Amino acid sequence: MNAAVAAGLRLNQPIVQAFNWLCAPLKLALIFPFLRLGEWLFGAEPFTLSLVEFSEIFFADWIGTTQAFAMTFVHAIVGWLVCVPAVYLALYLTTKSILESGMPKASRA
Repeated sequence: MNAAVAAGLRLNQPIVQAFNWLCAPLKLALIFPFLRLGEWLFGAEPFTLSLVEFSEIFFADWIGTTQAFAMTFVHAIVGWLVCVPAVYLALYLTTKSILESGMPKASRA
């Protein structure tokens, strides 16, 4: 997806991929907070497996695990979707202010 978006927007592919790899630990760290938010929104029971336990079950039978934990995945995705607008707005405003501060006043239009 990153490569397709970067190609469509004519961005530098190596920089986009490097940034994607640098953000990987952050993406993994945010799985459980998004899951907890989704569980709270749905009023669901908390997911109690550790990441290691879940990985073992998943790699033993990924189809069965996907079916058994489908709603858990939905909870995490909904938690992410709820946070996206605020994160996007914060990144947009931060990036815009950084870019504008580096531009000469005459070219800001």
